[in-house]
Amino acid sequence: MKILILGPKSRNQNIIDFLISLKNEIITYEDIITVDFLKSNNIDFIISSGYAPIIKEPVVLEYSNKIINLHNTFLPYGKGIFPIFWNFFENTQTGVTIHFIDTGIDSGDVVFQKKVDFEHKQTIKEAHDILLCELEKLFIANWNNIITNNFKRQAQKKINSKIKYRSRVDSEKFIDLLPKKWDTSILEINKLGEEFDESIKFWNTYDLEISTL
Repeated sequence: MKILILGPKSRNQNIIDFLISLKNEIITYEDIITVDFLKSNNIDFIISSGYAPIIKEPVVLEYSNKIINLHNTFLPYGKGIFPIFWNFFENTQTGVTIHFIDTGIDSGDVVFQKKVDFEHKQTIKEAHDILLCELEKLFIANWNNIITNNFKRQAQKKINSKIKYRSRVDSEKFIDLLPKKWDTSILEINKLGEEFDESIKFWNTYDLEISTL
């Protein structure tokens, strides 16, 4: 197969080496892709991992069921940018997910998932590195199942949870508040999230009381 890997080569080197060992032809790319680009390069399958641009609808429709994303959270928790931070900030399940890409953002059907738990003393940088390693292992263990369609899809809309997509602006705003940035412990992020949640509840109650006066 001729496979396009979208995202930093440094992040995906182990996956690249694995696919090459199976006699696949690999192209790596980080810029915006088009249908013309994919067809001119005779791409059979697309893997997104750490890829910044949003894949446009014409590409998604043309390559339906041939684009997967390797996401380092347990979707639907942690959609968007810097997802691991939001997992700990909102105290939601952590893990890794392989899912199809659709016309939404991190919203496609889930193919494979694995829960990964952490200790409070670990930092978000340590957690991030562990999740990337677990994501690689999940992909390598299930690659043959993926290309032979030997899996059961799960639509995320059937997963009962209230999920928010976090933009780069949202994420960077909170990361900038952390003196130790990515060396901040999970416990500190948990506490920050709890304080923020209590503050929101207070102002919502305050606004409601004021409106009834």
